[in-house]
Amino acid sequence: MEIINWKDLPVINNPHHLDIRELYDNTVVQVRQVILQPGQRVRPFVSPVAALLYICQGTVVVQSGDTIKSICAGKLVVCPAGMPATMFNNSDDEALVLAIRAPKPTEKSLLL
Repeated sequence: MEIINWKDLPVINNPHHLDIRELYDNTVVQVRQVILQPGQRVRPFVSPVAALLYICQGTVVVQSGDTIKSICAGKLVVCPAGMPATMFNNSDDEALVLAIRAPKPTEKSLLL
């Protein structure tokens, strides 16, 4: 068994300039924790694989294609591969999201 404490992991360099930490990464899955402070957003992107967004804390607005929804903690959003997506925190509280991509992408997401 391996136990990973996110506080022990460095913030990864990312084009969104957000607190993103790679919790787990192997040949089949990638798991990242994204912390969105009030007013912060993920730049729109297109992922080559499905992105699963599990909202652990707070509320975020997720856009996948033409659909825009406010999503609260405890919900899982499936953003299909090849479709533009973004998320942002328009609340007054910090939001914490687990971003899971499986299979692990072999190419980078396209930033829009």
